[in-house]
Amino acid sequence: MYKFCPLCKGKLESKKAGLYVCSSCGFHFYNNPKPTTAIFLINTAKEILLVKRNREPKKDCWDSPGGFIEIGETAEDSAKREVKEELGIAIKTLFYIGSFPGTYLYQGINYSTLCLAYFVKLKKEPSFVLEREEIKEARFFKKDEIPWEKIAFEDVKAALKKLLSSL
Repeated sequence: MYKFCPLCKGKLESKKAGLYVCSSCGFHFYNNPKPTTAIFLINTAKEILLVKRNREPKKDCWDSPGGFIEIGETAEDSAKREVKEELGIAIKTLFYIGSFPGTYLYQGINYSTLCLAYFVKLKKEPSFVLEREEIKEARFFKKDEIPWEKIAFEDVKAALKKLLSSL
């Protein structure tokens, strides 16, 4: 993936998965996973909210609200920010589902990710203000109606399966 050292521009050599070492200065570059969040909103009928992506990667596939964690941000703060940005909903209490490794293909580079997944129990039906640049549609699905073949990312799919097994 990476060819040159960010310090001296020497050649980077892959030593093992995620570790590159500069042949000139010995610099060790670790290509660690990028942290992300996924948030599943559950309504009073125990339906799960999914959003249809409006841009690549995986345009027109179903996903959870969420995204990359920003520098200086906790996973919980990221989850709350993403739901507010994407749906216009302020949430307070999150419940942790687990962490799930995945990948995110962007501009020809397949990034390793680590998704920290949460769920929220809604007390009333929300009114959405969709971030139309990112989201085409938001819809609640019954457990047996989830479009598994159209879920955008494997880590989100794994988190959703774990969540559903506990409902």
